[in-house]
Amino acid sequence: MRQIALYREISGPAARQPKTDRLILAKLLDRASKDFRIEEDEIAAAHRVLLRWAEMETSGQLGTFNETQLQGMLLAQVFGEALGYAQPTDSPELWHQEQHRSTGPGQTPDAALGRRATMPLTENWVSYCAVSG
Repeated sequence: MRQIALYREISGPAARQPKTDRLILAKLLDRASKDFRIEEDEIAAAHRVLLRWAEMETSGQLGTFNETQLQGMLLAQVFGEALGYAQPTDSPELWHQEQHRSTGPGQTPDAALGRRATMPLTENWVSYCAVSG
């Protein structure tokens, strides 16, 4: 079977050997692995939240609710409590998640994750999430 090229030209980075385009840089990974800013009790608390949600899914309890009913709790507990994304009600000056943030006409994801500060006003939304039931 004959292969058809999707692109006529190959970009420079795509043409390089894979060994030159590393996904993980050893120096940065080593530095990050020695960063112990998160305390053990915080990790344990986050783990309990995630286990509770996993148990609710495994037992079928989550299936008794629809997406809209679970959305606020999921964002507050999993993204807020466990992963540390602050909501506007947690910190009016700086927050990291916002529910139903409009991204354009007719485009409203379930949540936006990133950074928003009010003084000075800066926004850097890096991810948009959809909660599916």
